[in-house]
Amino acid sequence: MRAGRDQVLFRKVGAPAPQVLKRAMERRPAMGLQNVMRVYNAAQVVVNAYIVWLLSAEHMLPNLFGINKPYTDGTRYAVFLHYCCKFVDFLDTVFILLRKKDAQFSFLHVYHHSTIGIMWGFLLNIGHGNGSASFGAWINSLVHVVMYSHYFYTSFGFKNPLKPLITKFQIVQFYLCLLHVLVFLAMETVVPTQLGYLQFAYHVTMVGLFTQFYKKVRERRRSPARAPFGQRARARVHARTRECAGLR
Repeated sequence: MRAGRDQVLFRKVGAPAPQVLKRAMERRPAMGLQNVMRVYNAAQVVVNAYIVWLLSAEHMLPNLFGINKPYTDGTRYAVFLHYCCKFVDFLDTVFILLRKKDAQFSFLHVYHHSTIGIMWGFLLNIGHGNGSASFGAWINSLVHVVMYSHYFYTSFGFKNPLKPLITKFQIVQFYLCLLHVLVFLAMETVVPTQLGYLQFAYHVTMVGLFTQFYKKVRERRRSPARAPFGQRARARVHARTRECAGLR
């Protein structure tokens, strides 16, 4: 039943481009794209690290959230660059579909990539993609540095012992953004405070979806993989045959 609801959500949120590509790949073999993805991951690390560097002066302790920071051309440029990266991030979806990694093509993935660019585009269009609003761009770029570094490193066959912490870090980012909203609504005087309610509503959905995703991943790791019913039945018959033959 849950899978059926997810399919309906995919058609509404992910259509048409991802669904068209997904159907086009149904009768084609999966592509490797290993070297292409290595270049892509390395480029993501470099660009996002650059954005983090550009915005670090605005988000240093004790004013991590940049409350009441004045608007600057430099901050707006960094936020605009982050906004542009949201379109590049759509390549994640393209790679998932070309490689036929359908398990990664989740509602969370489609929802996040389909909406985050709209949010930043709206803020830039009304002239408020600046000041304290840049905290989201800074923390998300930092998360992407960690995430794409992991992808690049493991693409060479190495194991990352810190892998379980990456999803936790992603969830922490959204809780920090919610905390940012609370401080923002209480103290901000530069960016219009009504925009804080929009940020709050959006990040509530992201916290919920990421937390649900994390719980599912943990459940899959804890529960042993179950073979299909027919395979289990044949295994039982084979075991009984071996027992009768004295081979058990």
